[in-house]
Amino acid sequence: MADDNKSAFKIPRKEVNVMKKPKEPLGVVVVTEKYRIVGDVHLTENTRLSDMLNIDTSRKDFIPITNARIYSVSDDKLLFSKEFLLINRQFIMTVYVEESSYKQIKEVIAVASTLISQRQFDDAIIEAKRALNINNSDPEAHFVLGIAFAKKSMLSEAYEEFKLASAFAPKNSEIEHRALEMMAKINI
Repeated sequence: MADDNKSAFKIPRKEVNVMKKPKEPLGVVVVTEKYRIVGDVHLTENTRLSDMLNIDTSRKDFIPITNARIYSVSDDKLLFSKEFLLINRQFIMTVYVEESSYKQIKEVIAVASTLISQRQFDDAIIEAKRALNINNSDPEAHFVLGIAFAKKSMLSEAYEEFKLASAFAPKNSEIEHRALEMMAKINI
């Protein structure tokens, strides 16, 4: 009987369901007064590098970097490498996207374009947004996202993406002309 009472008073354990958001690595170069750190930051879906840098510093003072290579600023000599490194944001002078990440953007845009040609518009939207997570001011990524939205008859979203493509594109470039042409066709 004592065992029955014990089981009656057991409090069930709460199951904690921790959902991890997928993260996209972005190659960056972080410059401090003494060091140049080359490595990867990991951005969650629909965030940008600027979002990570401008987050409330009272909550997060450090930026995590993986696959870090630390160089001396004075002689550009590799000092050491670390799998994981936290950088105090108050010592950061400059952060910029590493050249290889721009190549990654072009690859993701190519995948999005292929998906559009295969009429897989939802997947194309996902891929174009991935490219924009890497560089939110890439005119080609905005243009491709606009095409995918237009193919899904999401015309106001398409118009906004063409407008951004036009704004970020170099003046008188092909991408600017194509974006303006698409905006005229939608005519919102």
